[in-house]
Amino acid sequence: MEVVWSNNALLSAQAAADYAREEFGDFQVRKLREKIRLAIRRISSMPSSCPLEQNLQNIDSSIQYRYITLFPHLEMIFHEEMDSICVIDLIWNTRRNPNSMHHLFC
Repeated sequence: MEVVWSNNALLSAQAAADYAREEFGDFQVRKLREKIRLAIRRISSMPSSCPLEQNLQNIDSSIQYRYITLFPHLEMIFHEEMDSICVIDLIWNTRRNPNSMHHLFC
């Protein structure tokens, strides 16, 4: 399965990397990148094995948003576009208000 990144996902991944570098240094950025690579590998092989993102289930009934945890408070949110494509929608810090996530998907 092909995995593609949305613009929001690219921006939020860069923001997460910038935050990790600023707060914890380059080693943590390398760990983040490795966790993202592993998550993409899992998503590309078995996307439906990841849990549904409950905060996004009422946005569009035709899309099932799922997530994979990268770190305890950091998730990669994605959905299947077609049988052969998964779209990474966002890297999300779960300490943020989930209502602020909705405007990124509407």
